[in-house]
Amino acid sequence: FASRVAKRIAERRIVKQLMVKRAALGMTLFDVAQRMGCSERKVERMEMEADNDLKVGYVKKYAEAVGMKLVLGLE
Repeated sequence: FASRVAKRIAERRIVKQLMVKRAALGMTLFDVAQRMGCSERKVERMEMEADNDLKVGYVKKYAEAVGMKLVLGLE
């Protein structure tokens, strides 16, 4: 069980950062959705997904909605 939980947490590093920032700002799902121009349900689904399932465009919009900047890089 512990290994499954650890794996799930590792799969959600980006989502976790966004959720922590949203919470620190006292923002609701509705607040983020309004800033992103999407439904509250979309934001809720994003927060439930693993990082690998996220679309870059939505991550960028979410990040901007909470005052963050998405930075991508290749090695």
